[in-house]
Amino acid sequence: MTTPQLDKSYNWEKLEDRWYQHWMDQGYF
Repeated sequence: MTTPQLDKSYNWEKLEDRWYQHWMDQGYF
């Protein structure tokens, strides 16, 4: 999976938390 280059002002913590929760829901972890 590739990660798009986003502006550094982007809230990476929120993005990671969102994806982590998504993966949890999908059963990846």
